[in-house]
Amino acid sequence: MVEKNTPLINELLKQVKQHPDFEKWRRRGKPSKEAVRELCELLRNEPQFSGQPGRFYTSAIATVQQIYESWMATQLGLQRSLDGKVRWLEVVESDAELVTQSNVDADAIRAKAREILLDIASGCLPQKTQEKKAKSSKNKERPRQGKKKQEEKPEVPQKLVGVLLDFYDETKEVVKRRALIHLLQNDCEVNEEEDAKKLTDKLNNKRAEIERLKERLEGRLPKGRDLTDQNFLEVLEIATSIPADDTLSEFLAWENKVIPSLPKLVKAPKLMPYPIHYETNTDFNIWKRNEKSRICFELNGLSNHIFEVYCNRRQLHFFEQFLCDYETKKTGGKQHSTGLFLLRSAELLWCEGKTQIKKKKVKVQNPLGGKAKKKVEKARL
Repeated sequence: MVEKNTPLINELLKQVKQHPDFEKWRRRGKPSKEAVRELCELLRNEPQFSGQPGRFYTSAIATVQQIYESWMATQLGLQRSLDGKVRWLEVVESDAELVTQSNVDADAIRAKAREILLDIASGCLPQKTQEKKAKSSKNKERPRQGKKKQEEKPEVPQKLVGVLLDFYDETKEVVKRRALIHLLQNDCEVNEEEDAKKLTDKLNNKRAEIERLKERLEGRLPKGRDLTDQNFLEVLEIATSIPADDTLSEFLAWENKVIPSLPKLVKAPKLMPYPIHYETNTDFNIWKRNEKSRICFELNGLSNHIFEVYCNRRQLHFFEQFLCDYETKKTGGKQHSTGLFLLRSAELLWCEGKTQIKKKKVKVQNPLGGKAKKKVEKARL
């Protein structure tokens, strides 16, 4: 069943990104769980994915949902960062056009810049910034009882950059716009001396950052796990197959194949199957002690397998409470709610097996008539 569940997740990841509403989900930051469930229902009838317990299909849906939510959250953060950098660059680059529209000297621009900073310090903010601040304050959670309210952190320069950009969008006054650009160019400070080379380097660095963000946004989508490690081996074979001929054309062709595949070689392949999520405590059918007084349990969909608890004394009391809760529920029937159980959810995980070498003493007959002891090494998986 395990060899079917991970390929099912891989196929779901592939079909979700081919869904017509994928771009809408991407902007929203979360795929539709109903759509993922419908895709899974279609796939579970195919021979290579059929025959799994119902919990395995539910777990596959939850895994795909979690993977894409995490990926889309990262994408949204990158997109916001890209939008901010592009906006900053466009405003700063507009200074060349504003110079032709006004004959204001540098001292007047610096004086206006100081005036803007004083206005911001006194609480005079643009309308757009005030709306953002009001919305943010409504969304803030109230501190829990018994916990001290954390001290508010001072305004970071990045927030001040946003305020300056909002001011720029609201004003049409050329002098004020040039003063705002002066502050943006000089890290929100008034600079008495202009350094053209420093500004050029800063603009070039910003353009490079924008290009890197675009490349990351256009990067590959989640592809799942390759349990056979076939993709990694194929890339490794390409990377190690250096052309035998010394011609430049063959070397460049080989290089063009290898360079895009290098990230796959740097990143260690994940050969373990995806975990199975058991999101409710009712997925544990039986809790009991075996003949050795060891706590055991059965999982929903895996009734043919009995799991034994192996832990140290620090965790043992938790499992004893799990057993006690189950027995209380079993004897009391509907008098007790499973919502009061200590156990809430669990995951079934796999880990790589390690070969352990065990030395075993074996008695062998000495050809000379006596007995001799010989050590042999036996591998136990």
